[in-house]
Amino acid sequence: TKCCRSSQLGRQKQMQRAPRSWAKTQENIGMALMDLAEEEGGTERIEKAIEAFNAAKAVAAQEADKPWQDQLDRRIGQAEELLRSRKL
Repeated sequence: TKCCRSSQLGRQKQMQRAPRSWAKTQENIGMALMDLAEEEGGTERIEKAIEAFNAAKAVAAQEADKPWQDQLDRRIGQAEELLRSRKL
């Protein structure tokens, strides 16, 4: 819909103007989704968290910020571990 396209364009513009800020927001979204996933059960929120962490990691890699990349790798690993345990 027109509303959704407008929202997507806004996110793309924010990512282009301030990629680090956008990526930190993605990381925060991922952490919030993980908190919800731990309380609620299921896998959908974990999968969305992994997507958000990977989006942030792409920016961290572009900026060559190794400590941040390592932090995101740990978050992704924890999320993937929880996801595997839920799919058993």
